[in-house]
Amino acid sequence: MQARDRYITLEEMPRFLAAVEEDKNPYLKYFVYISLYTAARRNNVLSMRWENIRLEEGVWYIPETKNGESQTVPLINLLIEKLKQYPYSSESEWVFSGQRGNSGHLTSINVAWKRVCKRAELKNLRIHDLRRTVGSWMAKFGIPIAVISKLLNHNDPQSTKFYIHLNTDVVRDAIQKFANEIDKCTKLRGYT
Repeated sequence: MQARDRYITLEEMPRFLAAVEEDKNPYLKYFVYISLYTAARRNNVLSMRWENIRLEEGVWYIPETKNGESQTVPLINLLIEKLKQYPYSSESEWVFSGQRGNSGHLTSINVAWKRVCKRAELKNLRIHDLRRTVGSWMAKFGIPIAVISKLLNHNDPQSTKFYIHLNTDVVRDAIQKFANEIDKCTKLRGYT
């Protein structure tokens, strides 16, 4: 099976976030920021409960994830500030409350997602690609795969490799660093 390699590039991110900010859907902006700044799966974000968010501690507790385990997700200050601005309703236990279906929360945000992707001129971008974006950017920044794997809540770090896609520049930079070290150590030993 061929793994998807689509993620939001550095060049695409400003257009994407501008389109998100402009969208009329009141939930979309918060959904995207929570997804990007936690790398949580779509269903976990849409079924997020206020009782599981501890802003003062900077954590979000997910009772059960796709792998059947609970997860404690760290919240960065930027996301905490965004959640403080969220139009909270004491009438619902859900962050993304919705009237459709029996769950009490939104189960899809696809219509708004498609609208934003069209506005930002992003082709073939799926909601799950937000997780791939987080993993790929973190790898690009040199974050160890074990840390990325923990954030993505993968039991097996091998799963994480499908989320990490490095462009040619990153690979070039890596080999250049390697070559620089070879050059440095050979000069020190008088070989060049």
